[in-house]
Amino acid sequence: MSKKHIYHLYENYDITFGQLFQLVEKLCSGLETTEKIDGQALSFRVDTEGKVLFARNKTQQSAGGKDIKEVISSLSPAIHDVFLSASSVLQQLANAMTLDEIAMCFPSQDYFCNFEIVSENKRNVIMYDGNNIVLHNIDNGTDTRDDCFRILLSALSRFSDPYWNVSGPSIISFDNKALGEKAIDTISSIMSEAALDESDRVSDLVHRRIFDNVLLDFDNSNFAIDIADKYTGSAGKNLRELKKQYTFIPVETIEKWGRSNKTKIRKNIAEAIHDYITCLDSFGRGLLKDVRSAFIDDNEKTIQQIRYAINMIGNDVFSGIINDTVTKKQLKHYEKNLRKLGHTSHINTAIEGTVFVFNNTLFKITGCFASYNQILGCLGFDKKDEIINHVGGKNGHSSRCNV
Repeated sequence: MSKKHIYHLYENYDITFGQLFQLVEKLCSGLETTEKIDGQALSFRVDTEGKVLFARNKTQQSAGGKDIKEVISSLSPAIHDVFLSASSVLQQLANAMTLDEIAMCFPSQDYFCNFEIVSENKRNVIMYDGNNIVLHNIDNGTDTRDDCFRILLSALSRFSDPYWNVSGPSIISFDNKALGEKAIDTISSIMSEAALDESDRVSDLVHRRIFDNVLLDFDNSNFAIDIADKYTGSAGKNLRELKKQYTFIPVETIEKWGRSNKTKIRKNIAEAIHDYITCLDSFGRGLLKDVRSAFIDDNEKTIQQIRYAINMIGNDVFSGIINDTVTKKQLKHYEKNLRKLGHTSHINTAIEGTVFVFNNTLFKITGCFASYNQILGCLGFDKKDEIINHVGGKNGHSSRCNV
């Protein structure tokens, strides 16, 4: 639960194309990344007396952390036992450390260790084996402190728990230069078409594409520039100012492009640079192909379980259409994400994705995970949990999954 935003490759518009190419090349030639876990995220610190305090958000971190019971009080009672059990294990870890080590790991109340819990008794989508507490890093809200984290990891060998496995992050690196070259070639073609070079930023591509799309709606370059500026944050008039200046443009056109609705703006940008996003999405899927999770014994079985779960939710959706129990919104959500996924055969890894740092910025690659996670949640969390428990063999159900 880092305070920093973790960007998808296509989501950071401030990066130059030259920097993006460097990133892609490094990813494909051994850059160390860490496995992204589909778990319950929290953070903890150890105070000067050796007590472990927890936080779920920035407010709780700013307060120096709280007792685990207070932190989880707003969560579903169904997962309280998991958090309480995991918190007792982290207290064991703290007890195995000297006060000097604790002071070096957590020199002030701003220092927190970000971690995730994956439990056989509370699964999300990916079905991990055993009960794991995965420590990701220590940060102070501004910087990630590798020196502090190394001290914490060194204490792991001094204790053990019969129920929980506590570990640091799983390191993953890639060797697929051909895949990187293909992505760079495709992006270079996109840049060439937009008359951009490696010194330009992705925001410049967004600006030009939005400008072109606005012109298709109404042929006025000044209006198109104002909207493109608004979308890329370089300037921007509010809706009232746009209506006052462009009285000759239909109100519906001005409202379509000029409203400061973040969801609508993200959607319009995604449509404008669809080819760029598709290229990097394809790159991510290719990079993660056949990558094994360190927290799953039988990765192929887990892939088959996820595919089977997708088929099950599809059957429930179509049954709901026949029985008129699926809303138009649910159906639209399902179909949108199914198009993004393409086919269950595209699910080619059991990991959620990887996380890495480039130029002091956190990035993630998640392949197909976002699409199939949304598909499984299209009928609500209860249905999603029911299917995951069924496929995972919980509550007496069979875990057969012939796909």
